[in-house]
Amino acid sequence: MNIYLDIETVPAQSEETRLAIMDGVKPPAQYKKEESIAAWLEEHGAAAYEEQYRKTALDGAKGHVVCIGVAVNDEEPYVFYDNNWLGNEQAVLRRFFAYLTDMARLHNGRLPTFIGHNILDFDLRFLFHRAVVLGEKPSPYFLINPSQYSDRVYDTMRQWAGYRGYIGLDGLCKALGIPGKGDMDGSQVWDYVRDGRIAEVAEYCKDDVTRVREIHKRMTFS
Repeated sequence: MNIYLDIETVPAQSEETRLAIMDGVKPPAQYKKEESIAAWLEEHGAAAYEEQYRKTALDGAKGHVVCIGVAVNDEEPYVFYDNNWLGNEQAVLRRFFAYLTDMARLHNGRLPTFIGHNILDFDLRFLFHRAVVLGEKPSPYFLINPSQYSDRVYDTMRQWAGYRGYIGLDGLCKALGIPGKGDMDGSQVWDYVRDGRIAEVAEYCKDDVTRVREIHKRMTFS
């Protein structure tokens, strides 16, 4: 049983984390004088803060998962999300884990193979981190801390670019002649969610699941 997976995440929402990032914004070391430091902070401080803040969307200890897109084999993709994305993050995880268990039972308890783009270093690990932080026990069919050599995971980025290489999902789509992303990309997810447009993010996530499936089929000649 193949499970195609993609998640969308947003930055930290805790005031403690925000204040810590703000406190950590410093000018380069060559700025010594108080007036030059103040001038740098005035000109560059807000942008430096925003850059560091948005990076917390890649850290499962600080950021939040807002959408989990899945598709089993050739079935229609489905996205787990909630309009109250912060208050119901744990419930979204719970529904996803229950789905994994249900699908495995429907397929005679067969262990699923998880397929995604950068799924080894990001998607699976982020979901595990959020489960730990929120106290939500994963499904026994979920893959925790998988090895790159595991036959239960197929990472399209690793398979294409190698262990140390990188290629974006959109770039790989273009290389293979598969329709890529439209007007939205991952850097805009937080802006959409913040503006109350999470349903559009869910559709974007769903489309990425479809793209990953097409890439996997091309790369495995199936």
